[in-house]
Amino acid sequence: FFFAFNWEVIHRFTKMGIVLALLLGTFVALVKAPMREWVRNITIFAMCVLVGAFLAMFGQVYQTGADSYLLFLAWSLCIVVWVAVADFYPLWFFFMGLVMLTYGLASSVDARLVDFTIILALFTAFFEFSPRIIPNKSVTPKWVITFLFCALCVLSVVLIFYFIDSYSKSKGVDLFVGIVMSVCVVSYALFKKNIVIYSLFCVGVLVIVFELWFKIFDFNDFVIDIFLLLFSAIFFIISVFLLGKHIMSMKKKWTPKSLMEEVDESENKA
Repeated sequence: FFFAFNWEVIHRFTKMGIVLALLLGTFVALVKAPMREWVRNITIFAMCVLVGAFLAMFGQVYQTGADSYLLFLAWSLCIVVWVAVADFYPLWFFFMGLVMLTYGLASSVDARLVDFTIILALFTAFFEFSPRIIPNKSVTPKWVITFLFCALCVLSVVLIFYFIDSYSKSKGVDLFVGIVMSVCVVSYALFKKNIVIYSLFCVGVLVIVFELWFKIFDFNDFVIDIFLLLFSAIFFIISVFLLGKHIMSMKKKWTPKSLMEEVDESENKA
């Protein structure tokens, strides 16, 4: 309340000094104070946020005329080293958001969904392969990779869905990227036996099939529409049932067997 009420009368050096003092104080605490690993990572996260606050304050005080694109670009470049050093995945997600905002706000770029899909795919490839290449890079947790591949799967389905919904040769790149990403997603799911990614992929395929179904059939005649809708509903129910059954069988196939189950199977074979 104090700062909100008195902000306009506070001197510009005091404004920037407050943010800079917080930034330097956080840095000194990080270097000098003994911390647990998770506290250290949160402190680095706070430092990265304060860098953006200081850049925004600087632009506001001196009216540099820079647009949002330059703010987020400078913010991303200033914290990239800290992001790499911390190797803290919530901070990685924050950095990914900054990169995508930077790209999306660039005036010289006509940002489309396919572009963000490619950026996300590059980050996913980095998280998957970097521990094998970069020394001391921690192995990416399974939940991070699963989340990224699920996001890629959703974006791929959306790209293919939009192409089918509004067919245009200009969107051929969207279709190509959507198919390539879908192939990568299902290949990874089958290779790693990840039932979450595989299930989402199967649901995506079902969505695309039904989009094609409604796109092919032209619902003009009322009587025909009733029969088609009834048939579509039956087909949908059967498809969902078969899909659920298939996913359950794959889950049972991919779930590692317990020691007792292996002993029982060996005794039955004997």
